[in-house]
Amino acid sequence: MQNNFCINCGAEFIHIAKFCFNCGAPVTGNNTNKIENSTEITMESLVENKSSTPSVEFRIQGRTLSFSADMVEYNKLRTLFSSHASKSKTDFDVYYHSSVKSFDDLFDKAFPAFIESVTASLKFGVSVLMKYGVDDVDFDKLAELAANDIDIPKYISPFMEAAEKIEEYAENLSNYKNLSRAGRSRWQGGGFGLGGAIKGALTAGALNMGTGMVRGIGDSLSNAGDRAKIAGMKKKIFTDHRTLGLLVEGIHECCFGIFYSVWSILEDENRIPLIEFDTEKLNARANNLITQYASDKSLYDKVIDVLCECIRNCPYSVSYYSNLYSIVKDSRQEILKAVDYFGLQAEYREAIISLDRSRLISIKEMPDDTMANIDKKIKELDRLRQDNPELDVSTLNSSLTEKKNSLSRQMQQQASINTSLEQVDRVRNPIDEAFRNRNLEYIWTQIGNGNSYAEYAMEKYYKDSICHNCIEKYDVTEMTNLLGDVQKRANNGNIYAKYLLADIDYAMYGRDRRNSSKEKEAARVVIEMAAKGNTSAIAMQGFWGSHGYNNATTSKSSAITLLEEAVNRQHPTALAWLGSYYRTGEHGLTRNKEKAEMMLKLAAAYDHPYGKKELEKLNSGSTSSSSCFITTAVCDSLGREDDGYELNTFRAFRDNWHTNLADGESLIKEYYSVAPILVDRINAMLDKDAIYKGLWDVYLKECLLAIENGWYQRCKEIYIGMVEDLKLQYL
Repeated sequence: MQNNFCINCGAEFIHIAKFCFNCGAPVTGNNTNKIENSTEITMESLVENKSSTPSVEFRIQGRTLSFSADMVEYNKLRTLFSSHASKSKTDFDVYYHSSVKSFDDLFDKAFPAFIESVTASLKFGVSVLMKYGVDDVDFDKLAELAANDIDIPKYISPFMEAAEKIEEYAENLSNYKNLSRAGRSRWQGGGFGLGGAIKGALTAGALNMGTGMVRGIGDSLSNAGDRAKIAGMKKKIFTDHRTLGLLVEGIHECCFGIFYSVWSILEDENRIPLIEFDTEKLNARANNLITQYASDKSLYDKVIDVLCECIRNCPYSVSYYSNLYSIVKDSRQEILKAVDYFGLQAEYREAIISLDRSRLISIKEMPDDTMANIDKKIKELDRLRQDNPELDVSTLNSSLTEKKNSLSRQMQQQASINTSLEQVDRVRNPIDEAFRNRNLEYIWTQIGNGNSYAEYAMEKYYKDSICHNCIEKYDVTEMTNLLGDVQKRANNGNIYAKYLLADIDYAMYGRDRRNSSKEKEAARVVIEMAAKGNTSAIAMQGFWGSHGYNNATTSKSSAITLLEEAVNRQHPTALAWLGSYYRTGEHGLTRNKEKAEMMLKLAAAYDHPYGKKELEKLNSGSTSSSSCFITTAVCDSLGREDDGYELNTFRAFRDNWHTNLADGESLIKEYYSVAPILVDRINAMLDKDAIYKGLWDVYLKECLLAIENGWYQRCKEIYIGMVEDLKLQYL
């Protein structure tokens, strides 16, 4: 009876395999789905000067590990298949993500691609044999010889069985029992990998083995709920992350099954030296010493000696290297040289990552709220990276670097804000004092000197105080009398005075659509004054342009440029508007809390009402602008943070990709017109939380997955489908 585990490396066996896929020992076994990433070696190099192949040596912890020329020859052959397996897995992964979009596609596309990959590996095996001078083994012969080392049904039959269960479920539904099953094929597991051969699985007919069985299951059901249940069962299997993992594992295992067949043929033909992996005793010694070493550190050198001896005898067992890594006190990089040479990088990386996981978690949990704490955390991370070069800490390192840079920017920004706030007081105090003393001439002088706060304060003085009642009552005569001084200054060529008159006219005539021509004329004058350099007019034109009003600008980007110009001149209204845009990420901008904070703090310091209101929202963590739209409503119902990962990801998708499409702006505009209504209708339902949960499960979760994988067009299509479905149901 077959043992369950390899006596050489401890890997668990898979039924009917003849070699250990983990360590290469010629015993019945298999390996897990590890990726062999070794240096690619051309087949031509394998047969050149084989008789003079030099041995290879490595130094680990002061020990010299020598490998014979025979082992070098074996490794060259193994590396060829390792590289081929790695490329085959990568190619399949790329194809799967680009072409396989449903459960039906598993049968129509993924399985044929899987079989084609195995076919390609067999052809590759034939080509390797021919390079070694073995030309009497063709594709069919190698397929027959490799049949016992390849278990294709192991990787495909789970999906066949799942499809049959779905079909059985559909058959048990009352309105489906009497439907015809004509034309529906049923896979019975026969043909491939069975009876000692896999040739049947590699024929063209087998490539379409599932199409007739799964396509259309449940489509004829009249009950929408039943159809949805069938669709859900299919989707659950397709979206399970283990689905792709199993197929990729199968491609790797089948490739190495072919390798062992090729190796056996070459040994039989005396084209490659005989290599034996007999390490049972060494394995036992290593395991015993490692166990004792846990309580007796004096065995350090002895454990290292035994592990190095194990590597000399069987260099393909990752456990030897990982045990060395966990025991040695320094120079762990030496181990990598041997690992790289024998093509075990991926497995070794996974093993030592597992060993260092707790250490990495501890580093992640270290505080990083100050520059000193961040530096300490980075130092510990660098030390871990030196010990474990294969550990991927790039994300954490980048995060810490960005956090450090962000904290540095915040400190610089706060210093800049403090300096600017001090300047605000110096600018405001004389102007405010002049208003209290009714010294308008001083203020007009400051306006002439380019004082933006003086412009803002004068506009507020006239619109909110002097002319407020006239605007409300639409009293043109009284307005004219009150603005006599301003009119005189305008007649004398004062650009700001012309702006102020036009601004007040716009405020008054805009209240009555019958005077739209006067409103348009006022807007024209404002834009004209902006062109002449008046800061208040520039700010107003930028605001209009960002909202698409009055044809003020040709694009939103040019509108933002105008607002930025006014902000640079410290205009309070421009600071409030642009700060608000950066807070919410609207009008083509990406959310930027730092810029929003600086602008809104300055606007609030200038006592701008809207600026103070927006600053309160910023400090409370809110990023919403007005209406609660679908994605926000769903995330709110599920308890997701407004400033959390999900909503920020969707906002970035909207601002950085969707708005740049030819139809992006129009789709967003259409969505904004209907989304608030849909949310209001759903909020009125008693089971609104269940509805939002369903929207997340069916649509938005898939959208998020698509964004994370860069499938932006797919996200767009899913989201449009969701909105259309909601419109049909609630409008």
